[in-house]
Amino acid sequence: MASATAYSYPRTMRSRSSRPRTPTLIAVSAWLCLVAPLAGCSCGRALTVHLASPDAAPKDSQVGWTSTVAGRPAPEVAVTADVLAQAPSPPDATTAGEVPTSTEVGKAIADAEIPHCVANGELAFSPPQSVPGMSGPQAYAMAATANRKLVVVGSTSGGGINYVDSLDGGRSFRASTRLGTFEPNNLYLALGADQVYVTSARFADHTSVFLVHAPIDALVEPPNFQTIELTPFGAYFGIPIAGPAGQVAMLLGYDTWDSSGGEFVSTAASDMSFSTAHKLFWPEVCAAGVYHSNGKLYIVYGLDTSNGPIMQIRWSADSGATFSDPITRNSSGGTVWCPKLYELPDGHLLIVGQEGYALNPPQRNVAVPFDVANNQFESTVIVDEGDLVCCNSARTATGRQFVATTFGDPGDPPQGVTLRYSDDGGLSWSVPYGIPGMAAADLCPQLAASDDELYLLWRDSDAYLLSRAGASCDAL
Repeated sequence: MASATAYSYPRTMRSRSSRPRTPTLIAVSAWLCLVAPLAGCSCGRALTVHLASPDAAPKDSQVGWTSTVAGRPAPEVAVTADVLAQAPSPPDATTAGEVPTSTEVGKAIADAEIPHCVANGELAFSPPQSVPGMSGPQAYAMAATANRKLVVVGSTSGGGINYVDSLDGGRSFRASTRLGTFEPNNLYLALGADQVYVTSARFADHTSVFLVHAPIDALVEPPNFQTIELTPFGAYFGIPIAGPAGQVAMLLGYDTWDSSGGEFVSTAASDMSFSTAHKLFWPEVCAAGVYHSNGKLYIVYGLDTSNGPIMQIRWSADSGATFSDPITRNSSGGTVWCPKLYELPDGHLLIVGQEGYALNPPQRNVAVPFDVANNQFESTVIVDEGDLVCCNSARTATGRQFVATTFGDPGDPPQGVTLRYSDDGGLSWSVPYGIPGMAAADLCPQLAASDDELYLLWRDSDAYLLSRAGASCDAL
């Protein structure tokens, strides 16, 4: 089942250029840079990497992989990497050229034919397209199913939370709908076999998490949503985990002055009647989960302890009523940030996430297998290491694992985004690829995957841009 964690960019934390930008124009100019270079548009490598990691524990306005890049000036140049020189490390330094004016960009676009896709080594990418009905600087999330149902939720210019979906992998979109009038806070999204689940917190007379759900296979446009306010009140985030038979688990975070709060779990069958939430551990953290083919519900998370940062995994064999004692792994170094969890064809689990201290590089993206037969972690594989802003991951139904990494430093502009993949369950990884169409100031793309293609979603100014990646241009 597919799930996604929202990126939340607090208005006071993310610096943007004072010069007006036209998102689609900038993205298209960056895309054209690969096939019809503009004057002053550098198609070479990005600048040397100096990166920073997300802030620590979940707060009232940000949960998940939250990019908070304080005081970061946003460069004006729409620079994208090509195939990052097929190097196993971040790109070397080059200097971007002069910024083309809107007139120059417009003339170049008018004179050049926008290609159907760009082949980048062994990957092909579709040109970025705007997602309809989405705008604004708030949180957003994306998820997909194996049969190319694709859902995007996020903010809208009129306020509130907007929903839009596609039944063909983003090649066309159905009409969007508004899920609520309050702003998206700690926004999460999951897709089951035939249901979509969206959660967001509301901070009003009391704090609570709202779950909005609907069948996605009913072909109703837009879907017929139902809303549940989860109890007990006081939770400020809810992470849905979708099961294969319509069941769903909800990980709820309660923040208190003492250990009476923490991470709670509530589950429901397909009738959406939730069990009474019960406590798993303290404190509350950003966690991930998966319903395994062996019938168990697994969750994974990171904790900072007096003996250092750790990763833990535990499971339930009775639909979330009780959980095992945790199996613990020491971090490779630093805080364990919002891992994601995948089931591999052989039944092993694969945990993908970021580890490291926010202001003390290096940070690293890691892939950690877990043997469910013997209940033990296996050797950690480092995917990327250095100064990392954030990472995200997704896995296709046919078995290709993707990880996108944003490089940068809190005091400098972001230094580019790379994409790697693994075809052997995370044991080895490809060289890094650039993502055509991403402007130099864009960062932290959301990832989701279907049977055989990857979806990348990022925000450029107030626009949400979507690109597909696959093995060849023919399929895109």
